Amino acid sequence: DDELSKDVRVYQLADYFEVNGLKDYALQKFQAKITKLWVSEVFVDCIRDVYRSTSDEKCKMRGAVVYVVHQHVSELWGKAF
Repeated sequence: DDELSKDVRVYQLADYFEVNGLKDYALQKFQAKITKLWVSEVFVDCIRDVYRSTSDEKCKMRGAVVYVVHQHVSELWGKAF
């Protein structure tokens, strides 16, 4: 597993077991990493992991992904095509 996937899994398990402190910690680590790793292929896989493993539309991890994509949409779009 890559670094981002681990944070996604920790967040998912912490959410399932209602361990909010751990969930917040995983989210903070994830947010710090995606601000640097958004240019990598790992980020694309991470987006899939986040949306497969979380069902709540108000999920903070989904929000973090959307925020980073929004910040870099033109670069990501150019990279895709």
